[in-house]
Amino acid sequence: MKHKQFFKSISLFLIASTVFLLTGCDGDGAPSTTTSGDTGLYPFKSAVVQYKVTGSSEGNQTLYIKNGMTATEKHTQTETAGYTQYENTFTVNTGDFIYEIDLDNSKGVKTKNELNETIKTLTPEQKIDLGKKLAAGLSADSQGSADEILTSLGTETIAGQKCEKYNPLGLGTVCIWNNIPLKTQISIADIDLIIEATSVNEGASVSDSKFMVPKGVEVTEI
Repeated sequence: MKHKQFFKSISLFLIASTVFLLTGCDGDGAPSTTTSGDTGLYPFKSAVVQYKVTGSSEGNQTLYIKNGMTATEKHTQTETAGYTQYENTFTVNTGDFIYEIDLDNSKGVKTKNELNETIKTLTPEQKIDLGKKLAAGLSADSQGSADEILTSLGTETIAGQKCEKYNPLGLGTVCIWNNIPLKTQISIADIDLIIEATSVNEGASVSDSKFMVPKGVEVTEI
């Protein structure tokens, strides 16, 4: 369904925006490769953004950014027909690969980041434009620039930062600051969800360990 695709697009950006490889990880969490480079999707080198999740799901998540790499730790619970579903996940995008890990069963999957090679061919301006598209939940190959596609609904201040509000697919709103969604709101059909930043720390010191697969996790490459 379209609203589920929109939610997935926003979640994927929060979890792992497409990035260049800086530090690779193997299945036991040890660093395997270090190279230089940055995606150019963000106008800063590092940041930590903490979010509160309310509505259909309740909980929190934290986004870490360093030199283009992203990692998101998410802890939520969802009540459905008297049944509580818990989601405790850790997702890392090192550039070449994306690791999606279930912290409850210590298992994860490793997939190749197909957009990585394309990003390497883009100009700095094109990279910033792509970052905005991804933040809005649009596909990377959407025709036209982000500013041509998106219509601003005004600004809002979230966690002390002024962000631009959009309704990209007519299914919910997203407020974007420096190519990061600070507030995502979906209210359609059986989904009523708000993911809102509670703190933004631009330039934060972020350890390389935040982008490593935790030790003891069994990773399957697909």
